[in-house]
Amino acid sequence: MRVATGLDHPRCVSVDAKFAYFVTGEFAVGDNSVKGVPLSGGAPFMLAQSVKCTLDMALSDSAVYFFEETEGTFARGSTA
Repeated sequence: MRVATGLDHPRCVSVDAKFAYFVTGEFAVGDNSVKGVPLSGGAPFMLAQSVKCTLDMALSDSAVYFFEETEGTFARGSTA
C-alpha cells in the first residue's frame, strides 16, 4: 500500500504508531521540508519548511528533531 506519492526526493524516514515523518528536497529549487503523513494514507502535512541540507532526523513522543547542516543548527518540529 502506498502511503503518499509525488514527493520531492524523500529520505530520513521515522515512524510512530500513526504517522511517517520524512525530509524532502535538498536541491536549490526543491521542496526542502520536513513533513509527515498518516500511515493510513492521505496528504502530507508540513512540520518545517525551507530546511537546508537535512541529512538525519530522530523522533520522540512529541517532536521530530533534525539537523540543518549548512546552517549548523539542530531544529525541532512538533509531531501530529
